[in-house]
Amino acid sequence: MRGKELEKFAKRYLLEGLPGFAVRGNLIHEQPVGSMLRAIFFDSSAFSKTTIYPGVFVQPLYVPRDHLTLTYGRRLARCGLEYIAGEEQSLANRLLEGIREHAIPLFESLRTPETFVVNAERWRWFRKDDCNNQWARALSLVKIGDIAGAKLWLRALRRSLSKDEGAGTWQGKLFKTGADFASLLDRDPQAARTLVGQWAELTRKALRLPE
Repeated sequence: MRGKELEKFAKRYLLEGLPGFAVRGNLIHEQPVGSMLRAIFFDSSAFSKTTIYPGVFVQPLYVPRDHLTLTYGRRLARCGLEYIAGEEQSLANRLLEGIREHAIPLFESLRTPETFVVNAERWRWFRKDDCNNQWARALSLVKIGDIAGAKLWLRALRRSLSKDEGAGTWQGKLFKTGADFASLLDRDPQAARTLVGQWAELTRKALRLPE
């Protein structure tokens, strides 16, 4: 299933069991979105029109992106699930069971920037030495007003990346963005907090998400 087929299936068989969620294409997300996107994502197979790969994730929107990032999440099934005409309710029941078991605890754990700061390290995919995690942690701390804590994680980010990284690589871009942001945070913490809010809105618009 792809696009419109997934959206039609989700609206008919899943949303009734997921109060407070909305569907758009292959994405089901919790509402209101706020500064953290909490979503179920259905990836399709290049080899089969009937196989889907469901996953759940949380994406801090104030980490500037123009695409979905599934870093903070997991697959709902180890292998793909088959859509069989006439057995839609059975597939929906299996998906809803997985969502309740795996997605809802993740969403509750990482619902806000505050809970992201407290709980992210409890999940096995979070590594303190990963530069993307360091960046997300620093921006979360700025978001909640912990400037001193944010500076510690920005220093960790600079240690993880090299200023000699090529300017065209994602590592080089992140190093420059992180360095520029750290400089702004030193000069004007309020301006840095405002910028984090602006990044959230830019990411929301890029992903075409409601508030």
